[in-house]
Amino acid sequence: MAKRTITSKDDAGIKKIMYWYGDDILPKSLFDSFHKEMLKRFNPKLRFEESVIQEGLNLFQAQELINGNIQAIRIRAGETPTDDYLNVASILGSKSLPEVMTTIKKCLTEKLNFVTPVAHGTWFQYMSNKQQVGKHFDNPNVNCKPIDQSFSAFLYMHQTWEDNWGGELCFNSGTVLPKSNRLIVYSREEEHWVNEIKHTLDDYQRMFVATSWSTD
Repeated sequence: MAKRTITSKDDAGIKKIMYWYGDDILPKSLFDSFHKEMLKRFNPKLRFEESVIQEGLNLFQAQELINGNIQAIRIRAGETPTDDYLNVASILGSKSLPEVMTTIKKCLTEKLNFVTPVAHGTWFQYMSNKQQVGKHFDNPNVNCKPIDQSFSAFLYMHQTWEDNWGGELCFNSGTVLPKSNRLIVYSREEEHWVNEIKHTLDDYQRMFVATSWSTD
């Protein structure tokens, strides 16, 4: 098992990664191109509807109503990414996505010492100040790997995020602001949720590209 840089200790005193984040992940030109592609894919008609699923070309777009609370919109590619990520890029309508995924993978390898990281799920997520994300765990096993080799990664793709806007990604051990071009990676053992968004810009989306990853 590779040595990893973000750690906590379990009951047996064994160190393991919990969460990590880094900034300025994409070069500006790539960030700007990908930002535009994500906004183009967003369907504002779903913003306040209770439950909508669109299927076609293995593309799934959904918004849920959980306990009376409107959840963030997720647009998901219904295929496992190929090694070059071209299939999910085509499904999600993003020419920039393969380069973005390659950059994330490089970060996992160089910053977190992942060994042969392999992507699984890929989706775009959009959240307004009218939506919520409650406490939950992600599905524990990625690519049939055990939970300590399974991780989620979010790359925030909105243009800016002020410190007083809320919307922090929360874990039981801390919170992380969703700063623009910030990548956060966390263990699928981590329960997480999102704090209330406090800005009053109804049309402004807190948005990210998400991927699930396994490591050897």
